[in-house]
Amino acid sequence: MASKRTKKTPTIKGIKDNSQVKEIGSMVRDLRTPNWYIEVKLDPAQEKEKFGISQLGLIPRRRALNVTKAGGSKVAGYEKDLKINSTSTWSSCRIADCPIVNIRRQGDRQQWCFSFEAGDTQFFLPQIEMARALFFHSAYLTRLAMNPNGLDEEFDVQMGENPNRAEIHILPSSSLPRVVRGNPSQRRMLAWLLLDKKVRNSFQSIAQYQLTEGEVRNGRRYWPFRFDPPPLENVKMKVRGQYAKESELFFVYEIHSLTNLSSQIPKEIEFFDPKFKEQKAGKKGSTTERGGTDGPPEINDDELPTTGADEYVLEVPEVELEFSEPAYTTRKPSDGRRKSAARKGKSEGGVVDLADGTTDVSTDEPTVRGELPAGVSDGIDDQSEDSHLFTHKFEAFIAMSDLLEIKGCRIVAEE
Repeated sequence: MASKRTKKTPTIKGIKDNSQVKEIGSMVRDLRTPNWYIEVKLDPAQEKEKFGISQLGLIPRRRALNVTKAGGSKVAGYEKDLKINSTSTWSSCRIADCPIVNIRRQGDRQQWCFSFEAGDTQFFLPQIEMARALFFHSAYLTRLAMNPNGLDEEFDVQMGENPNRAEIHILPSSSLPRVVRGNPSQRRMLAWLLLDKKVRNSFQSIAQYQLTEGEVRNGRRYWPFRFDPPPLENVKMKVRGQYAKESELFFVYEIHSLTNLSSQIPKEIEFFDPKFKEQKAGKKGSTTERGGTDGPPEINDDELPTTGADEYVLEVPEVELEFSEPAYTTRKPSDGRRKSAARKGKSEGGVVDLADGTTDVSTDEPTVRGELPAGVSDGIDDQSEDSHLFTHKFEAFIAMSDLLEIKGCRIVAEE
């Protein structure tokens, strides 16, 4: 089965056009099922008040959903750049502790946020938004974060004698989506999460807090989201939110970028994937039929995706990420045969444009009982400067140009 890339931002079934995310409340799970949801209030108010956590990457505060041409796509809030010295100085508090009057009176005022100073401004950053920007770039990672042993059940990390190399074996039972497996930017983020101890501890703290702080009421488990952030020393962040200039207070709606991220991991990482097969020479990739009505894919919360259908890569707003020293990842079949990696940020084949017809997709975990195609978000815009990692691919070309120069040819430009 192939992955198919959509051309339009998906809509969400069951909500009105041009709805805006007003409040994000607690996570909640019916004790009879393993599926987690999150309480969300929209503006205008409507019947749907909870979303599957698989959609967390799509619903930061004040994000407009199901946007129409008539409704426009105005982005809410004031944009501000800041630098994080270290999250070790941050304190945890409730949104109700924010002095901005309309913020502390909201219905989600008991949710956790971080409080810290940057420059002359006091920031209040909802913890779930910090986790969204760091980790929740795909529905897969959002669901995995709720499992205390999720990383160990999906991956086998092997460190060799060379400190600059590591192997990550994707276990046969892993439900890691195809688009994540084949995308170098997604793999780089996954390697950072798995191999950097402080980042991994941060990710795993999500499930630990859920286990210790969740409460059961009326047959449901409720949990105000909370986690421990990684150090993020000297990281630069671009945010949007409500800015009270007279008192230098800022409540963050959404994080747009995290740059100068450091990674304490090997620089060369090999992913071994049991589902990866080398394409035979001359064999064409998957194709997509054209046609259908003109419209974006629609996310259906009420149905499960099937394991036997194509995977749709959803066009979603991305978080810009940049590593100061990016790692180089390759992907190989589990039998050890080699395959060249693709360019940064581009999937390694099998991703084709989806026709313009409207299609229902589900962002939940694929199962044999499901009926819809799976919708997978690709929420990373990787801006890491990593061109030097790919120079080895051009060694033969450089040798040829040097020989031509010796024979009297002139190099007009080296770029």
